[in-house]
Amino acid sequence: MLALVYRGFAAAYQVYVFSRINELPENYTTRDMATDIAEAMDVLGLTVAVIGISQGGMIAQRIASPYQR
Repeated sequence: MLALVYRGFAAAYQVYVFSRINELPENYTTRDMATDIAEAMDVLGLTVAVIGISQGGMIAQRIASPYQR
């Protein structure tokens, strides 16, 4: 279902879909996940437009807060 949403965005935008790591370390938080994604975005040169669904929404908020651009 979400793939259909992403395809809709991909018609007009360049879309990257990030997933969390498979083996989460103990005490790994949404803040840690947000940091991982923000660092990946920096490597890719991405600076705008983060959308999160479900737990991804919490991660997107964490990215938006300290990494405002």
